[in-house]
Amino acid sequence: MGLHSIFFGLINYSVLSFEPIPEDIYILKKNFWRNNKNYFDSSSSITIINEAIYPIDTICHYYRNVKNPNANIILCDKRKEKNLDKNYTKIGGIRTTKMTNFIPWINDKKIILLRLDLISEGKIILDCSKELIFK
Repeated sequence: MGLHSIFFGLINYSVLSFEPIPEDIYILKKNFWRNNKNYFDSSSSITIINEAIYPIDTICHYYRNVKNPNANIILCDKRKEKNLDKNYTKIGGIRTTKMTNFIPWINDKKIILLRLDLISEGKIILDCSKELIFK
């Protein structure tokens, strides 16, 4: 987990990593620590944001699939939640943030890679991220 972030962080690129799922945050931090113990001090090149990207700052719901642990999902649309397969169990809330909140962070940086996992809300995420992507 976090392979791209670790690689670019190791060669001193600035990395902004969004990871909203608590279990994945733990693994991501553990992988960073294994590769470079200075990732979390003031000179770190990696910044981890423990939130999901969404058009508004809100709370969405995180669901775990009891039959397939790789099929977990975050939903912000109540209509989609009503139609969710019975194999999904609500785990809790996930905070969201707008991608445009991070435009000041990238103003002085060259972006060489933008990797987004767009599973359930892909079009919405791309639409709300356009301003940052084109920046």
